[in-house]
Amino acid sequence: MSTRRSSIHPVCEGHARLVAPPLGITSKPPHRGRISTQPRSPVASQPSRANQIRNRLRSIAEHLGRDELAVLILIAERLRAGRRVYGDLNLATDTRDFAREALEEAADMAVYAAAGLLKTKRKRRAFKNRFSRVGGG
Repeated sequence: MSTRRSSIHPVCEGHARLVAPPLGITSKPPHRGRISTQPRSPVASQPSRANQIRNRLRSIAEHLGRDELAVLILIAERLRAGRRVYGDLNLATDTRDFAREALEEAADMAVYAAAGLLKTKRKRRAFKNRFSRVGGG
């Protein structure tokens, strides 16, 4: 397990529980302002690359089930938390070693999972021992 704090997961400290907002992806309401009579340039009418990606995500999300959407929301919330701490993710300029970071996080996750399983196992054993002494003579 790494002694260095990872810069990928800013909310890991304290293992804050993420609560997903209501499921579903909504688009912005249509523009209700005055419609211009001036012709728009072809460039202005093209959606931005970010909007194209959002539309693609929305299109994919329409075919996913409730739990699959919850997984996407969890990931999006993690990205948003990282953005608040570190700013926009820009893969072209980010110097972090994501493969190394992922390995460190996976190792940490394995420790947390094993510790959680052992803790549950010990609680069950203590519960069984307590009741076997009470009922058995």
